Amino acid sequence: MSLSIRLVWVTILVAIGLFVGFVLGKRYSGSATTLRAGAPAPTEDTKWRRFPDPDVPVRAEEMPSNAQDVAYARDDRCFWIRQDKFAIEKECQAAAGGNWSQWQSDTKRYRDALQSAVQALPLTGQKGMTPELDQQPLEGRNGFPLFELGPSEYLRHLYDPESIDKFVRDQPVSAAQRWLRARGIDLIFVPVPKMTEVYIEEFIDSCPADGIIAPHVRKAIHDMLDSDIEVLDCFPLLRRMRAPCPDYLYNAAETHWAPRGMRIVAKALADRIERYPFGRQARYALPITRSAVGPHIVDKVPGGIIEGGGWSKLTPEQQARAKPIQTTTEIQVLLSHGEMLRDDPESPVLVIGNSYAFGFVEQLVRELNLRVNRRVGGHQTTEPFDDMLREPELLKHTRVILWITTEQHMTRFRSMPLPIIAATKNAD
Repeated sequence: MSLSIRLVWVTILVAIGLFVGFVLGKRYSGSATTLRAGAPAPTEDTKWRRFPDPDVPVRAEEMPSNAQDVAYARDDRCFWIRQDKFAIEKECQAAAGGNWSQWQSDTKRYRDALQSAVQALPLTGQKGMTPELDQQPLEGRNGFPLFELGPSEYLRHLYDPESIDKFVRDQPVSAAQRWLRARGIDLIFVPVPKMTEVYIEEFIDSCPADGIIAPHVRKAIHDMLDSDIEVLDCFPLLRRMRAPCPDYLYNAAETHWAPRGMRIVAKALADRIERYPFGRQARYALPITRSAVGPHIVDKVPGGIIEGGGWSKLTPEQQARAKPIQTTTEIQVLLSHGEMLRDDPESPVLVIGNSYAFGFVEQLVRELNLRVNRRVGGHQTTEPFDDMLREPELLKHTRVILWITTEQHMTRFRSMPLPIIAATKNAD
């Protein structure tokens, strides 16, 4: 075959290859567009995520009316609710064949063991100051170095099922969600377990393999999820990360969580906020913060060691056991120019809650790469909603509220403000 004929054939084959590549490329591009624009709602077996869109604006109020983004956020929210609800149902199925009453009955002996251990602890005679000082700390088994302060107050929700009856009956979180939804605002409820819940095998002689001794608490969370309330279920999240690394998830002799526990939950929340256009843009933008390792401050004492309060209730031997494992450093978060982190009143994210939000907000901002607004305070439950009623401008830019609390606060949840209760009843 002559050289000229060969060149003709090569030219024809190259042309055919380019045409086929062009057609396939268009089909692939069209399929990707279809997935992004009209993807099915995620299921418990489907964990796809879209790539961030750098062209969406940061501010929720500046976003164009985009049905695709709204649908994606709604579907992703439904995905998380279904996933956590089914996970709790799977726990019940594995433990008691799906029978909640049987599960509650089968675990009674573990609750009784914990209650006996708590009630055997002597009181300090300092009643009325703080729960941490009312009673001697609960000590773990076999030299476990973490101590639960104020156990009769902070662990009652575990061994006394009736202690959360009012919370279950009043449904304050449901009322909050309905009131916020009428204003176009999403809610993510974040009840953090106490240290003894996560490390339960260290405090009673035997316990179930899944660590669950209070199915009534799991059911309370399940029922909120079943009522279309988005709950970040922190118990399984923290329990599977409970092994020291080398620090623990909670402080050694102080009632709050340690930085490692905060970071785990902050990342989980940031994964959810990524479903919003402002969340996607912020998380993958250039960093707005700078991080450095600094001292972990507990009770305003550098180094993370409590020299008063609960620490003073430990014996010298207990202090010697606790001190080496207490977290002494944390990731300190500053703005990128070195300024102190400050709230953004125009942020689409509002954080409310109790003292478990102290220190946590900074880790959340680092994960979100987005400044937030906040209304937090010690022992708060529904008090931030008073602020929302007094200051309607607080919600002007808010797209999602993160409600940080603890499971033990279910025993003393204050009722929602009457105007919110009235508004939600009228809506019903």
